[in-house]
Amino acid sequence: MQNEKTRNISLDLVRIFAAFWVLGFHWFAPSNIAQLRTVPSMDWARPIYYDVFEWGFLGVDIFFILSGSLIAKSAIDNEWFNFAKHRFVRLFPAYFLVALLSLFLYPLATNYPMNVEMIFSLTGLQFWIGGPKLIAAGWTLPIEIGFYFLITLALLFYNKKRNFGSIELRNFLNIWLLLHILSISVNFQPAQIFFVTSFAPYFIFGAALSLIRSRGDLFSNIFTLSISFVLILRTILHRVESFPDLRHKFFASLLLLICMSGIIIYSNKPVKNPRTNLLIKSVPTLSRMTYPIYLLHLEVGLAFVYFFVKAGLTSGYAFIASLLLVLVISYVIVRFFEPFCKRIIFKYFVTRGGAQD
Repeated sequence: MQNEKTRNISLDLVRIFAAFWVLGFHWFAPSNIAQLRTVPSMDWARPIYYDVFEWGFLGVDIFFILSGSLIAKSAIDNEWFNFAKHRFVRLFPAYFLVALLSLFLYPLATNYPMNVEMIFSLTGLQFWIGGPKLIAAGWTLPIEIGFYFLITLALLFYNKKRNFGSIELRNFLNIWLLLHILSISVNFQPAQIFFVTSFAPYFIFGAALSLIRSRGDLFSNIFTLSISFVLILRTILHRVESFPDLRHKFFASLLLLICMSGIIIYSNKPVKNPRTNLLIKSVPTLSRMTYPIYLLHLEVGLAFVYFFVKAGLTSGYAFIASLLLVLVISYVIVRFFEPFCKRIIFKYFVTRGGAQD
């Protein structure tokens, strides 16, 4: 982890933007609001949705690329067990708590049926073996976990011989990309699932960008970057086709990828931050909060909107109050709940040591 005094917050800012872009896309989409038992008036939100959040679903694509960059940096010189245990502690406690809130709140605010099988969804296993999903936005979790699993396997393989450095990461990315292309070419579904489906190039692209610190690094990774760039653009264009009202789809998608490339390459250079700047100190915390914000925003967040509207607030104030409540809960998760779960899990269930990532 970077020292806070030299931390480059550019990726943190992009991560925060992506989280709120997705949030706005889901909150102001008419189809999601229509599921509430009491549908608030949303005339004021329509211009905001079409001017700002209509493309917000691509925040997920940004998350995947960022994840590739950030996880690759944490994997270098790491040990497989240390990497895996910190990924688990980062993902599961927050998921479990938010799923529990969704289990109780969302059925009260919508006509979503409550059944015993939903309790099983607290484990997260339904993403692989089927079953009702308490967190709709959680469809991204098995994709993220698949990426973590492959990184863990790479660390396990290389740790037996030497440290997992930049050269080893580049070799791993090239092999993964080739296997991914092969699985697509032969249309072998089990292999496509194992190699993280069509979103594999996102992680590969972000990870390869994290290695760029000089012109020589750029040339060393040009094959991986070029192929994964084209595959990502192909996937994004396929995704935007589901929204016929969007305009300039190709150029907007291309611009998004180019901007992400520049930002990640820039983030590889540490910068000196002012010690007393409150913004610099708060941005990393808000960046860590984006994961629980992402999990909370749809089922729990819209349930809060419903309760505030029922309590007499206008829809605008109900959304503002709900956003503040989502932020507070996310802060509590990051500041208190995650560290508490981390101490318990490491003390009673994990005995093998290792430095934090």
